[in-house]
Amino acid sequence: MKKTGLNNGIKMYFGGVILAAFLLTGCTASEPIMVNSPDGANTFQLSVTDQSTTIHAINFLIRKNGTPVLLPSEIKITSREIDFISPFSINKVEESSVENEWTTDFGERKIIPDNYNQVKVFLESATARLNLICRAYNEGVAFAYEIPRQGNFETISIDEESITYKFSKDYNVWSTPK
Repeated sequence: MKKTGLNNGIKMYFGGVILAAFLLTGCTASEPIMVNSPDGANTFQLSVTDQSTTIHAINFLIRKNGTPVLLPSEIKITSREIDFISPFSINKVEESSVENEWTTDFGERKIIPDNYNQVKVFLESATARLNLICRAYNEGVAFAYEIPRQGNFETISIDEESITYKFSKDYNVWSTPK
Protein backbone atom coordinates (compact mmCIF):
# COMPACT_ATOMS: atom_id res chain seq x y z
CA MET A 1 0.00 0.00 0.00
CA LYS A 2 1.25 3.45 -0.93
CA LYS A 3 0.05 6.53 0.99
CA THR A 4 0.24 9.75 -0.95
CA GLY A 5 -0.79 13.37 -0.55
CA LEU A 6 -3.22 15.18 -2.82
CA ASN A 7 -2.08 18.80 -2.36
CA ASN A 8 -1.90 19.51 -6.09
CA GLY A 9 -2.78 16.01 -7.16
CA ILE A 10 -0.29 13.17 -7.52
CA LYS A 11 1.53 11.85 -10.55
CA MET A 12 2.71 8.30 -10.99
CA TYR A 13 5.20 7.86 -13.84
CA PHE A 14 5.76 4.54 -15.50
CA GLY A 15 9.26 4.66 -16.94
CA GLY A 16 9.02 0.94 -17.60
CA VAL A 17 6.38 1.72 -20.17
CA ILE A 18 8.89 3.47 -22.41
CA LEU A 19 9.39 0.85 -25.09
CA ALA A 20 12.08 1.80 -27.55
CA ALA A 21 10.61 2.65 -30.93
CA PHE A 22 7.14 1.43 -29.96
CA LEU A 23 3.81 3.19 -30.14
CA LEU A 24 1.21 3.20 -27.40
CA THR A 25 -2.41 2.97 -28.40
CA GLY A 26 -5.51 2.71 -26.21
CA CYS A 27 -9.24 2.37 -26.80
CA THR A 28 -12.49 4.02 -25.72
CA ALA A 29 -16.08 2.95 -26.09
CA SER A 30 -16.68 6.04 -28.20
CA GLU A 31 -13.73 7.57 -30.02
CA PRO A 32 -10.26 6.35 -29.05
CA ILE A 33 -7.82 9.06 -28.01
CA MET A 34 -4.62 8.83 -30.05
CA VAL A 35 -1.26 10.57 -30.06
CA ASN A 36 1.49 10.02 -32.62
CA SER A 37 5.22 10.51 -32.23
CA PRO A 38 6.72 13.50 -34.08
CA ASP A 39 7.95 11.19 -36.88
CA GLY A 40 4.53 9.45 -37.05
CA ALA A 41 5.93 5.96 -36.47
CA ASN A 42 4.67 5.43 -32.89
CA THR A 43 1.02 5.75 -31.92
CA PHE A 44 -0.55 5.70 -28.49
CA GLN A 45 -4.25 4.91 -28.27
CA LEU A 46 -6.39 5.17 -25.14
CA SER A 47 -10.01 4.26 -24.47
CA VAL A 48 -12.43 3.51 -21.69
CA THR A 49 -14.88 0.61 -21.88
CA ASP A 50 -18.51 1.18 -22.65
CA GLN A 51 -20.47 2.04 -19.51
CA SER A 52 -23.12 -0.55 -20.44
CA THR A 53 -20.65 -3.41 -19.99
CA THR A 54 -20.07 -5.11 -16.67
CA ILE A 55 -16.29 -4.77 -16.96
CA HIS A 56 -15.06 -1.19 -16.66
CA ALA A 57 -11.47 -0.54 -17.63
CA ILE A 58 -9.06 2.01 -18.97
CA ASN A 59 -7.46 0.42 -22.03
CA PHE A 60 -4.43 1.32 -24.10
CA LEU A 61 -2.43 -0.11 -26.96
CA ILE A 62 0.74 0.69 -28.90
CA ARG A 63 1.42 0.59 -32.63
CA LYS A 64 4.72 0.88 -34.49
CA ASN A 65 4.34 1.86 -38.15
CA GLY A 66 0.68 0.79 -37.96
CA THR A 67 1.46 -2.68 -36.57
CA PRO A 68 0.21 -3.49 -33.05
CA VAL A 69 3.10 -4.07 -30.67
CA LEU A 70 1.04 -3.92 -27.49
CA LEU A 71 -2.47 -5.38 -27.75
CA PRO A 72 -5.30 -3.77 -25.74
CA SER A 73 -3.99 -3.67 -22.17
CA GLU A 74 -5.54 -2.35 -18.92
CA ILE A 75 -4.86 0.12 -16.14
CA LYS A 76 -6.62 -0.49 -12.81
CA ILE A 77 -6.18 1.43 -9.55
CA THR A 78 -7.62 0.37 -6.20
CA SER A 79 -8.04 2.67 -3.20
CA ARG A 80 -10.07 2.47 0.00
CA GLU A 81 -10.96 6.15 -0.14
CA ILE A 82 -11.86 6.60 -3.82
CA ASP A 83 -13.67 4.14 -6.11
CA PHE A 84 -11.64 3.96 -9.32
CA ILE A 85 -13.59 0.91 -10.53
CA SER A 86 -16.77 2.75 -11.59
CA PRO A 87 -16.98 3.40 -15.34
CA PHE A 88 -15.05 6.44 -16.54
CA SER A 89 -15.98 8.82 -19.30
CA ILE A 90 -13.66 11.21 -21.09
CA ASN A 91 -14.35 14.71 -19.82
CA LYS A 92 -11.68 16.66 -21.71
CA VAL A 93 -8.52 16.14 -23.77
CA GLU A 94 -5.57 18.54 -23.98
CA GLU A 95 -2.99 18.10 -26.74
CA SER A 96 0.51 19.55 -26.77
CA SER A 97 3.88 19.14 -28.49
CA VAL A 98 7.36 19.73 -27.12
CA GLU A 99 10.54 20.30 -29.12
CA ASN A 100 13.37 20.68 -26.65
CA GLU A 101 16.76 19.34 -25.63
CA TRP A 102 18.73 18.95 -22.44
CA THR A 103 22.40 18.55 -21.60
CA THR A 104 24.06 15.74 -19.67
CA ASP A 105 27.58 15.09 -18.47
CA PHE A 106 27.11 11.33 -18.81
CA GLY A 107 26.56 8.96 -21.71
CA GLU A 108 27.56 8.94 -25.34
CA ARG A 109 25.88 12.23 -26.26
CA LYS A 110 26.04 15.54 -24.41
CA ILE A 111 22.86 17.00 -26.01
CA ILE A 112 19.75 14.84 -25.58
CA PRO A 113 16.66 15.61 -27.70
CA ASP A 114 13.37 15.84 -25.80
CA ASN A 115 10.75 15.90 -28.56
CA TYR A 116 7.29 14.41 -28.14
CA ASN A 117 3.57 14.83 -28.66
CA GLN A 118 1.33 14.53 -25.61
CA VAL A 119 -2.31 14.14 -24.70
CA LYS A 120 -3.66 14.74 -21.23
CA VAL A 121 -6.97 12.91 -20.85
CA PHE A 122 -9.29 14.00 -18.04
CA LEU A 123 -11.42 11.03 -16.94
CA GLU A 124 -14.43 11.23 -14.65
CA SER A 125 -16.78 8.71 -13.10
CA ALA A 126 -19.62 9.06 -10.61
CA THR A 127 -17.07 8.48 -7.82
CA ALA A 128 -13.64 9.62 -9.04
CA ARG A 129 -11.52 11.83 -11.27
CA LEU A 130 -8.31 10.62 -12.88
CA ASN A 131 -6.01 12.21 -15.44
CA LEU A 132 -3.79 10.25 -17.83
CA ILE A 133 -0.77 11.86 -19.47
CA CYS A 134 0.37 9.98 -22.57
CA ARG A 135 3.48 10.85 -24.57
CA ALA A 136 4.72 9.54 -27.90
CA TYR A 137 8.40 10.04 -28.69
CA ASN A 138 10.24 8.96 -31.84
CA GLU A 139 12.12 6.53 -29.54
CA GLY A 140 9.09 5.14 -27.67
CA VAL A 141 6.12 6.01 -25.49
CA ALA A 142 5.38 6.73 -21.84
CA PHE A 143 2.35 7.39 -19.69
CA ALA A 144 1.58 8.61 -16.20
CA TYR A 145 -1.53 9.20 -14.17
CA GLU A 146 -2.57 12.02 -11.85
CA ILE A 147 -5.16 11.84 -9.13
CA PRO A 148 -6.48 15.39 -8.79
CA ARG A 149 -7.70 16.74 -5.47
CA GLN A 150 -11.22 15.46 -4.84
CA GLY A 151 -13.55 15.06 -1.91
CA ASN A 152 -12.23 15.99 1.52
CA PHE A 153 -9.10 13.86 1.25
CA GLU A 154 -5.65 15.23 2.10
CA THR A 155 -4.11 11.82 1.39
CA ILE A 156 -5.31 8.55 -0.06
CA SER A 157 -4.00 4.99 -0.02
CA ILE A 158 -3.23 3.35 -3.33
CA ASP A 159 -3.81 -0.27 -2.39
CA GLU A 160 -3.07 -1.70 -5.82
CA GLU A 161 -1.87 -0.53 -9.23
CA SER A 162 -2.52 -3.18 -11.82
CA ILE A 163 -1.26 -2.52 -15.32
CA THR A 164 -1.32 -5.41 -17.75
CA TYR A 165 0.76 -5.49 -20.92
CA LYS A 166 -0.48 -7.83 -23.67
CA PHE A 167 2.15 -8.20 -26.36
CA SER A 168 1.39 -9.37 -29.88
CA LYS A 169 4.43 -11.68 -29.80
CA ASP A 170 7.58 -12.26 -27.75
CA TYR A 171 9.81 -9.16 -27.56
CA ASN A 172 12.95 -8.23 -25.67
CA VAL A 173 12.00 -5.42 -23.27
CA TRP A 174 13.73 -3.37 -20.62
CA SER A 175 12.14 -1.63 -17.65
CA THR A 176 13.14 0.13 -14.46
CA PRO A 177 11.62 -0.63 -11.06
CA LYS A 178 10.43 2.96 -10.54
